[in-house]
Amino acid sequence: MATITISNILGIVFDLDGTLVNSVEAHVESWYTAFKTHGINRINKEDIRELIGLPGEKIVLTIGGEAALKKYKSIRKLKDETFIKLYREGKVKLFIDVEDTLTILKDRGYKLGLSTSTPSYILEEFLSTLNIKRFFDTIVPGDEVKKGKPDPEIYEKAFKKMGIDPKRGVVVGDSKYDIIPAKKIGSLAILVDYPRRQRPDTWSTKPDIIINKVSDLLKIL
Repeated sequence: MATITISNILGIVFDLDGTLVNSVEAHVESWYTAFKTHGINRINKEDIRELIGLPGEKIVLTIGGEAALKKYKSIRKLKDETFIKLYREGKVKLFIDVEDTLTILKDRGYKLGLSTSTPSYILEEFLSTLNIKRFFDTIVPGDEVKKGKPDPEIYEKAFKKMGIDPKRGVVVGDSKYDIIPAKKIGSLAILVDYPRRQRPDTWSTKPDIIINKVSDLLKIL
């Protein structure tokens, strides 16, 4: 456990993809389509899946190297267009317990933040469609920070906007790219370990608490 106690917690900052929204597979499919279209063929979806949560530049560099990074704008444009198409087709949805959980946490007096690698030009429509923007006291998209995850800047900024010391906060995410920055800033690090791809026992930086679904937060906070 982190050094903070549950009774001292004032705010909770959530990751978006794979934490609140069942969107990981849509992101994987979108990146895969964009890479293949740009002639990057020696890839598989599992390689991409392991990188979801990182900024786009890091994903492109890891999958395709420096040559692919030179084509980043074109790859990213097609990736985003494909992703938007998928969620407009209804293939990206909130996990079933998210709205009720966020409602109860707000009623309990917690400030809520959202920190996501998703850029603002996609996030605005995305959150409006999902109808969850109303729950958050602050939202930090990926293009509002200089350093993307796993650098802690995106979470530090959310806590700063909420006026909360990170050591009195919780970070909730679905990957090591959320747990690493949470631990760096002294927040309680909670992993939502949906039955997908996680092996937190093998990570060098481990979560303080592991839950199976977002609503399990209500048993803790």
